Amino acid sequence: MDFPVQWVAWLDLSQQFQDLPYLAPRHWALLAPEFKPREFRERKTGDPASDNMNPLLLARICSWRRYLGHPCIVSTSYTPPSVGGHSTGSQHYRGRAVDVIVPGISLLDAYLAAERFGFPGIGIYTWWELRGRRIGGLHLDERQEPPARWASLTEKKYVALDARWVWENIYRLAELRS
Repeated sequence: MDFPVQWVAWLDLSQQFQDLPYLAPRHWALLAPEFKPREFRERKTGDPASDNMNPLLLARICSWRRYLGHPCIVSTSYTPPSVGGHSTGSQHYRGRAVDVIVPGISLLDAYLAAERFGFPGIGIYTWWELRGRRIGGLHLDERQEPPARWASLTEKKYVALDARWVWENIYRLAELRS
């Protein structure tokens, strides 16, 4: 199988950083040029979270963002367990997850691109808003456990994301855009 050039670059970079638990600030420009460390803040306290982010996740997100050709808004990244706000065992507590909104493209296109880049964890949230307008967003993670896919049409209500769910909701996903 031939990989697009951006995937080959991501694979090369990810191999270099795969054994690092977190990304040192000096590596940001190399591994995550599309993002600035200040974009990764703990959402409740506003504290910097960039030093706690998993480098493999950042490499994958940067390649995904480059592929999309649109900027992403990181709404949540690393969250200290003491702050809470996520489910028990959340990848956010480990610096291995981000929640993103991608203005300018449909939620369906953003999801399909995330699948192409092989994120182990993908959640679709159709009820997220940006500036008072419902546009939806994605949870993307670099979990070490078995892959997981889910969707949330309303807060605190989750369903398994499978072919049937996508088929039944494809028009809703395609309509959600900024």
